[in-house]
Amino acid sequence: MPSWQNGLRGYKWNTTLSYNSGVRKFVRFKVAVKEFPFKLPITADDVYRFCCWAGRKLEHPTEHDVSSVTLAKYLFGLQAWHLYHSAEFPNDSKAKVTVLLQASAHADAERPKRPRKSPVMIEHLTILALSLAQGDKFGKSVLDMAIVAFWGMARLSELTYDSAQGNLRWSAALLTSDVKFSKTALGEAVELAIRGAKTCAPGTTQTIHLHSLKHMLCPVEAIKRRLKEAGPGDTSLFGHHSAEGRIHLSKSAVVRLLKQIWSSNGCPNLSGHSFRVGGASLRYAIGVPTEEICDLGRWTSNCYKLYIRDYSPTDLADTYKRIAELEKIWK
Repeated sequence: MPSWQNGLRGYKWNTTLSYNSGVRKFVRFKVAVKEFPFKLPITADDVYRFCCWAGRKLEHPTEHDVSSVTLAKYLFGLQAWHLYHSAEFPNDSKAKVTVLLQASAHADAERPKRPRKSPVMIEHLTILALSLAQGDKFGKSVLDMAIVAFWGMARLSELTYDSAQGNLRWSAALLTSDVKFSKTALGEAVELAIRGAKTCAPGTTQTIHLHSLKHMLCPVEAIKRRLKEAGPGDTSLFGHHSAEGRIHLSKSAVVRLLKQIWSSNGCPNLSGHSFRVGGASLRYAIGVPTEEICDLGRWTSNCYKLYIRDYSPTDLADTYKRIAELEKIWK
């Protein structure tokens, strides 16, 4: 493997994907202005014109404009692209680019804010269970992952894998060996050691805490099903065996299936991030102290507030009713 290809492993997978999106956006720009093909390095003028083309402008929206935050990420991607190809990025452009990004940010502020992500509720987990529990191996593994993501307030990127097949990166993959069981006064608990989390430094781990529940949406039972399916040996926790070998859950495949199920059941506003939002919002609604929510969700600042959605009295009553029905069926 070439040294720089190996060096890309120094970036988290989501970062690499973001950088690649920046390169693809720049190529679109070059095609649009009829300057394709082109060679590296690009010029400072290329950078300025790209910012004007891709950045938002007051009263002049386009189909290809993006937010200032996204544009900044794209520019980081262009710098990484030059670094990879041993080409010199026009660093003398940075002062002017800063002004262009500020102008784009002002345009962002004038636009209507995007609706906040809706939370996954017990109702939505039940829909997934009814749709996937009796389905194929892939669907069953997605259901178990969804249950764990909700109760563990996890990001999908922490529970899914870079690719559906092949060797796993130990530094960024959740493996069957990362599961630890323990007994508590109220039942059974599970700890999942997470490496490569968004807020996790290289070589360190974070822990997702799960506890047993007396109904079919129990995260501990979901983990047990995954371990039983995986069998002996160290492999992906969320995946399944097939004639082609072990299939790991990739984020794109999971999101595609979830969107399909939720859209067909009248829940189009849910996304993969809605599990983390949902787990935090339910705990907040039933009165769990914010300190405990932050600890379980691995938040170290008040940013947890961005994930809290208020439950209406009707939402809360419906949730309690559904949980009671699930517990009755479980008995």
